[in-house]
Amino acid sequence: MIEAGGKDKLKQIVLKEYKTYSGLVLEDFFRDAMKESGQYTRIGYWHDRKGENEIDIIAEDELSKTLSFVEVKRQEPNIDHAILRSKADVFLHSIKHDYSQYDLRYLGLSLHEI
Repeated sequence: MIEAGGKDKLKQIVLKEYKTYSGLVLEDFFRDAMKESGQYTRIGYWHDRKGENEIDIIAEDELSKTLSFVEVKRQEPNIDHAILRSKADVFLHSIKHDYSQYDLRYLGLSLHEI
């Protein structure tokens, strides 16, 4: 693209996709940090089949019976705990595992926590 004189087009593409890309990188960063902490026995993410509900990180500690639902946003004010709880409810009702004995936690992480 650059060789064809498309610097301006490339710049537009980068600026258009930056927020999405940097958000995914931030999710990976926090997921890796949580894995390295050794506090959890399972870490992953979840989305429903329709793509309407997505949870950036779900971290479980089967020993202490805690389940953490994590929303990752670049900007802290964009974290909405009510929406996260709603998504977590959808998750809990859609799976076959019984988490009724677990301590459920809802966390928001942003660039501020780095």
